[in-house]
Amino acid sequence: MYIVIQFTTNADSLAPIYFVKSQLPNIFEKIDNVRDMAIRTEDFIVIMTVDIQKLDLTKRNMKPSMSALKELLMPSRYQWQYLV
Repeated sequence: MYIVIQFTTNADSLAPIYFVKSQLPNIFEKIDNVRDMAIRTEDFIVIMTVDIQKLDLTKRNMKPSMSALKELLMPSRYQWQYLV
């Protein structure tokens, strides 16, 4: 069911249009704020992604580094013969 509002005067019919026009700057300001927040969020996500990639690389290199350190600190079987 549609309800049709019939305005009695020209001023009455223009009132909603003037109201919408008066709200346009607020709407555009909100759009700009959302756009700025989206850009900041995207920058933050890029920074976080780079940090996560660095952590992944560090984690990947950790096991070989620990193994190499262990081998350096642990005397070989050959060295044990001469230590005793």
